[in-house]
Amino acid sequence: MKVRLISPFRDAEQIWLGLDEPGMRRKVFRFVSPDIGSEEFMAGITIFEPGEASSYHIHPDSEEINLVIAGSGVLVSEGEEAEFVAGQAMWVPKGVHHQHRNTGDAPLKLLWVYTPQAPLPST
Repeated sequence: MKVRLISPFRDAEQIWLGLDEPGMRRKVFRFVSPDIGSEEFMAGITIFEPGEASSYHIHPDSEEINLVIAGSGVLVSEGEEAEFVAGQAMWVPKGVHHQHRNTGDAPLKLLWVYTPQAPLPST
């Protein structure tokens, strides 16, 4: 069967980012990548504990969609901030700097998909 059923946590490549930077630590579970045969998409779930954030980063040539599965936080982009909660989605155009911050009391779980494929931010 060419269609894949994936357990996003069990079958994922587990990547811990920002281990050397206080407050920037997050757990990434990448489950769609060239490793499974994807030619266009990258996808995964990132978990931010309360107070954690991504780096302020950019995907120069990729568009990104995020779906907030659980938790809440703040999206930072180009000098503006917007609060988000579970159930909301966001679209990040290619070449736009952005950051996700968990401002809540519970883990923030963010499903992300971007295309075309590109490396994850290194921090």
